[in-house]
Amino acid sequence: MSHFRRALRRALATRLVDAETLAGARIWPSRKANVWREGLPAACVYTESDSWAVDSSSPREYRVTISLLVETYAETRYDVAGGAIITADDELDELAEQVRRAIELDPTFGGALSDLRIMRSELEVFADGERLLACERLNLEADYYCTEAGPDLGPISEFLKLNARWDIPGGEATTLTSATVDAERRVVFTRP
Repeated sequence: MSHFRRALRRALATRLVDAETLAGARIWPSRKANVWREGLPAACVYTESDSWAVDSSSPREYRVTISLLVETYAETRYDVAGGAIITADDELDELAEQVRRAIELDPTFGGALSDLRIMRSELEVFADGERLLACERLNLEADYYCTEAGPDLGPISEFLKLNARWDIPGGEATTLTSATVDAERRVVFTRP
């Protein structure tokens, strides 16, 4: 099982590629040196830190908050076909909006997270020879819960068993001996 941070970086990068942002397929699930050599605009998704807090003590459950960054890169250039200057600022603004919309499609990533949100952004401009490049760092936070501390955690580490009873209008009460909830949050009911 891969580390949850790696799985989250890859899932977010894949979602951004699938969202057909201005960066297209130039989105990497890690830091990348000299990203502008691959063509711009582009983006990198990486984790900066995580924090753990005990949410309940018996059984022990942790609330984990991961700090992620989506670094987007663009450059000011002249569009020969359109005859206009495309500024790096305009492209970064559009990329930030596309990232926000992609996150809002499902901020829980199918229930693996309790939430994923953009906290702030930072912009930076720098020159590479004659090129004017710009970078925007979108700082995100993701929360999820796990039941054991360790290097390979998923959102739910073990199957859970429960007893359930419900009444169906016009029918008789039904009792289940158990229901299994798996890591993808599906429930499989078992009759006695």
